[in-house]
Amino acid sequence: MTGFDPLDLSSTPAGAPLVPLLPIRMRRTEILTVVYRTERDAAAALVPRPLQLASDLCVLHVYHMHDAEWFGDYCESAWQLPVTLPDGTPAVYSPFLVLESDGAVAAGREAYGQPKKAGQVCLEGRGDLLVGTVARNGIRCRDSDDVLEAECQQRNRTGPAGARGGTQREPAGPPGRGGRHQPGTRHQALHRRH
Repeated sequence: MTGFDPLDLSSTPAGAPLVPLLPIRMRRTEILTVVYRTERDAAAALVPRPLQLASDLCVLHVYHMHDAEWFGDYCESAWQLPVTLPDGTPAVYSPFLVLESDGAVAAGREAYGQPKKAGQVCLEGRGDLLVGTVARNGIRCRDSDDVLEAECQQRNRTGPAGARGGTQREPAGPPGRGGRHQPGTRHQALHRRH
């Protein structure tokens, strides 16, 4: 008898599965991380029970994967909120993950159980800045240059500050909620290349 047993497949079609076998290696990855304060009530509304929101901090990561197995060259973003488990253990919950690769969306949803959605994500150099932009359905959700541009303006007023640090200018509102943050909230922008 020839052919294959369909019960042995982890994904279909046979020979060209949508979701690859794990693990998947990501090589030459650039990551921009932006940490900012958001409206606590808006963030808490995104956290499922029994998790509890632990802080009003929100972390946005924008990734450029230059060489991801199965998916090639693509960009991805992830919002993370600090939470606690019912036993008090600290953890992180990701309410939104927006990325450019259909295969990576499928792998994230089917293999990892993550709420990944297709969108437009870009991580690029602009002069001496690393800028991340996240959009979905043509609507810009986040553009990290709001934070970094304000940081540069702050540096120009106060002189070099060493490590990249806080600024007073606010980016667009909390993840998925629109609007703007309360003025005077501080955030921190960091970037690293791998």
